[in-house]
Amino acid sequence: MNTPAHVIFGLSLLGHTNAIRYSMAIAVGAILPDVLMMVFYAYQKFQGVPEEVIWNEKYFLVSWQNSFDLMNSIPLLAALALISGLTKNYSLSMLFASTVIHCLLDLPVHHDDGHRHFFPLSDFRFESPLSYWDPNHYGNIVSMMEVILVMLGGVYLWRAEQGILRRVTSLSRLRVVVLVMLIIYGLFFLFVVRTWLAAK
Repeated sequence: MNTPAHVIFGLSLLGHTNAIRYSMAIAVGAILPDVLMMVFYAYQKFQGVPEEVIWNEKYFLVSWQNSFDLMNSIPLLAALALISGLTKNYSLSMLFASTVIHCLLDLPVHHDDGHRHFFPLSDFRFESPLSYWDPNHYGNIVSMMEVILVMLGGVYLWRAEQGILRRVTSLSRLRVVVLVMLIIYGLFFLFVVRTWLAAK
């Protein structure tokens, strides 16, 4: 799933009251599992590595895979969310809950490029029949469904906040986050399509 989509889904699934109160924590948590991958990609591009080498060779190196999988470990992230909640640090609790949602949403849409979501407890890697990008595994359908759900999530959050706060004209923090993420999502989607085409 494309990284910016996780912000909209995290805000939507954690409920509009939490989304309004903890919008920045949820947004950061939704992006966090992919941050290391962004660093990896930027580093490889800086080194001048071609796209197909980045995603077909470098991405699968054991050192990088272990790092990626630790950032996408459902047991680890769930434990951090629970500990944060028990210590009444609700911002951190929402942040880590958002990371767990990110991982759960990634699980069914990665075919041969998914994470070991139970690392380091297990090396099990679920290979879904679906892919969010690979047309050989319904990526064209899944990506269109993602776009539709992101747009619906954006509308839902915008309207939900209006209903709770009874204000129409002011741009609150949640609305700013939603608006910015929808714009970033559109730009990110165009970048990804361009990158996929270049890698072929």
